[in-house]
Amino acid sequence: MNQSQDIKFEKFSSQRKLISLRGFLMLIAGVITAVESIIAPDMSIMTFTNAWLPVTAFIIFAVGVIEFFDTYFSRYTAMFFSNIQFAIFDLVFGGVLFWSSGYSAVKLSILIAVYLMVKSLFRVVLAFQGSFVNATSAKFGSIISFLLGLAIWIHWPLEPSIAFLSFCLSVEIALRGWTLVQFSYWLIDNYQPSEDF
Repeated sequence: MNQSQDIKFEKFSSQRKLISLRGFLMLIAGVITAVESIIAPDMSIMTFTNAWLPVTAFIIFAVGVIEFFDTYFSRYTAMFFSNIQFAIFDLVFGGVLFWSSGYSAVKLSILIAVYLMVKSLFRVVLAFQGSFVNATSAKFGSIISFLLGLAIWIHWPLEPSIAFLSFCLSVEIALRGWTLVQFSYWLIDNYQPSEDF
């Protein structure tokens, strides 16, 4: 491991448990909402019908809030502008989707397709650039998310349904959580901070 890589990831070593926790929570939330989108697609919560879509929108919004504060507190790193764009993108998308949950699946499909494809392209470019340590998991998750976005856009295999849209977003959340978990394992293997909290 070279000196620049040590400096680049040193700040994360004391946060590895928080990164792992955030990754596991995203992974679990994504898996649960993906499974529930298939098992109980017509579930209602309060005034929302097909409630898994607003739930996934809220999760994405919450992830954006956490990313925003995490990025703000580490604003002196080289990846600040990339990370703040990720956070703002999640915040705006999660908020717009949550408040647009009453729209038809056809209206929401282009929004969700663009989100999945753009988000995955950002991640895969950064992974190929070498900004991600666990580039393999980032590339894998990005490719899956891009393919799901493409499937929504071309209406494959059928016209989009709210349940399928929710499923695709839930898979995106789970894959991002899995990537964070892989990153935390990498930190555990490569860094032993003096104070771990």
